[in-house]
Amino acid sequence: MWVWAESGSEAQLESQLRTPRIIPELEENSNRVVHLFWNIRDLPYGWDFFMENVADPAHVPVYHHGLVGNRYKDANYYDMLCIKQMSTQEGFSFEITPTAPTISQAIHDFQPPCQMRIVSTSKDGGKLILALYATPTRPGWCRHIGCQVLVKNEMGKTPKGLGVFGLPMPTWLGHVLSSLFLHQDLVFLHYQQKILAKRQKGQWVNAVYTPNPQDKMVIAFRQWLEKKAGGSIPWASGCNTDFPLPELDKQKLFDVWTTHTQHCQVCKDALKNIKRLRVLAYGLSILCLSVAVILDARAIAVKAALASANQIPESLLKIFPHTGFWWALGGATSFVLLGYLLDKFSCLFYVYEFEHPHND
Repeated sequence: MWVWAESGSEAQLESQLRTPRIIPELEENSNRVVHLFWNIRDLPYGWDFFMENVADPAHVPVYHHGLVGNRYKDANYYDMLCIKQMSTQEGFSFEITPTAPTISQAIHDFQPPCQMRIVSTSKDGGKLILALYATPTRPGWCRHIGCQVLVKNEMGKTPKGLGVFGLPMPTWLGHVLSSLFLHQDLVFLHYQQKILAKRQKGQWVNAVYTPNPQDKMVIAFRQWLEKKAGGSIPWASGCNTDFPLPELDKQKLFDVWTTHTQHCQVCKDALKNIKRLRVLAYGLSILCLSVAVILDARAIAVKAALASANQIPESLLKIFPHTGFWWALGGATSFVLLGYLLDKFSCLFYVYEFEHPHND
């Protein structure tokens, strides 16, 4: 739902003249367009830092090592060329050159005030579109809404999505796994915003070091914000615009429950089912263990009876307990392990802590 957040006759006229920052490919209703899941998440850093981050493709193999790219092998040189000059309403666009061997064109298009549209066109004609929205919610926080759109080429071939997130999966699983990706940025951006707020005196460019051509779009975004958009977010009068203190408690910094799960019915339903499966797995493990105990007790009784009657050789008695005992014991162990794994997996709906030193 798109809402024009002003009232009055002028605002009503203005809202009629403006077009929401939609994704045209999704409006086509074409069988060539594959729309993957939407994801919504509150993030503990500002809207401007979100936009700055997604305007910086150089960070991807570094921040997202192991998920998308490799920080040791993919740090290749490239330039960013401006292909749409900066304006207040239409933002600006940059093209990456050179691109990856399989990509013919890669464009980052900032569409104010809320969308970064990233389009990678394959040499065979397919397209991967990242539609990344962000809106400020309170000082030091923003809400991210995003999805991937895959456009098939003329031969009907679907391009690859963004890492594992382009694979077919249920929506709830995509939501859960997105924390693995988002928290790799979060750990930097949360603290960077606080550090720069203390350091910055005057222009943003004087508080940072941006010597590389890959920094061009980040600088352009900050220039747009300063020269075209008033320099900062116009919070409501009376709002405390001070940033919250840096969060040192990892359970709070990497909280998934309050920033997503509690608001997402799909994830809450999935969590309930996972908890039911966990209870079922533990119940089946107890049942299998009980069967194993019964079979073992029977084997002991049979063994004692046969041994006392001297009816079979001693060597044959070694085959006891019965094979069914081992199957039951193996089943009990497997179900316990399944229950444990489900329990660990369900934690991703609540908290996912991340540290880059552990992702080497």
